Amino acid sequence: LRTDDLLGQTMVAACTKVGVPLERVEDITAGCVNTAHEGMGDIGRWAALAAGFPDSVPAVTVNRFCASSLTGAINLAHAIRSDELAVGLAAGVESMSRSGWAQMKGDAAFSPRGPVLLLDTMWAGAGGPPNPVLLARNAYVEMIKTAQNVADRYELTREEIDAFALRSHQHAAAARDSGRFALEIHPVEIPATRHEPGRLFEHDEGIRGDTSAEQLATLRPQPNTTQMTAGNSSGLNDGSSAILLASGPAAESLSITPMARVVASATHALDPQFMGIAPAFAMAKALDRARLTPDQVDLWEYTRHSPPRPSGSSESCPTSSTGSRYPTTASTRTVGRWPSAIRSGRREPGTSSRWLPSFKSVRVAMACWACALAQVREWPSSWRTPELPRHHEPGTTPDAVSPMPRAQ
Repeated sequence: LRTDDLLGQTMVAACTKVGVPLERVEDITAGCVNTAHEGMGDIGRWAALAAGFPDSVPAVTVNRFCASSLTGAINLAHAIRSDELAVGLAAGVESMSRSGWAQMKGDAAFSPRGPVLLLDTMWAGAGGPPNPVLLARNAYVEMIKTAQNVADRYELTREEIDAFALRSHQHAAAARDSGRFALEIHPVEIPATRHEPGRLFEHDEGIRGDTSAEQLATLRPQPNTTQMTAGNSSGLNDGSSAILLASGPAAESLSITPMARVVASATHALDPQFMGIAPAFAMAKALDRARLTPDQVDLWEYTRHSPPRPSGSSESCPTSSTGSRYPTTASTRTVGRWPSAIRSGRREPGTSSRWLPSFKSVRVAMACWACALAQVREWPSSWRTPELPRHHEPGTTPDAVSPMPRAQ
């Protein structure tokens, strides 16, 4: 299935499910890390046009590595808050099965001769010939190695890592079997080939609900690691996501009941060698901006490539501005799932929003890896807030400030 078609199907499905006409979408953001396939250029725009969105609906492709689609969602939320947008569609896509090869020329301009570098774009973190300065500091370190670095820094044992992975598989399997994941998954029809019949793809393929601690313990570590295995690391797969964001008045005019309200967000970055613990600092920033303390959060959602990252993130969380400490992994209710196309944050914006009504409190925090991005969302007990406030002064909560008047 073409990558742009996969994304386009998902975007249309999101609009159809909510009941938003395609022409009501004012802007589209699409997260994608590796565009070296049918998505060369602006895959968000190509997907929208191919899927039938009106020509007047613009789109932009965002790359913040694993936080790409969530970054797009935050950008749309900011536009809505500033009253420059009423309805936006945040999406993301990644295709590891269709990632292409790139032939890179030499250093000379328009070099017709000389060596040609053939890159496997799925594995080439640089996306081209590596910069010598970044190569010297090992900035292109692979994700599995950063996970090992975090495990070493926090002295996590193989047993702890496998136990976290086992819990993730079990939670994901339970969510799948109960039908919870079906609420957010749009099945994809896989066309028949000469060797295989057509089929309906409707479940994440990386979930191993029948695995055990004993089975995970038998797997050998991957090269250049001592604890990272095929059982406790993310797989290679394809996937896409889409979520609609709207202002209060727009949602009311469309007769839509909002799932959640975006309250605050934050980003943070660290040395690439330890990028997996950056969410700890992004979460702290986001909660401080929302004027919340960690004990007011009911659901902490970690989207992970491997167990050391959420484990290390929760252990390295700084003290909040109120003096509260963040919970350790053992006390957090980590959403158990095995997301497809995790590099683009495939299901970032949507999963926790669907879980919100299940909890007594009204708030949830999310985090994503790479240059980490965290988001705080709220599920009101009675949705009456007409729209997000457009600004607030230091020392006040966003909810306590009246919206700015509309620009004339």
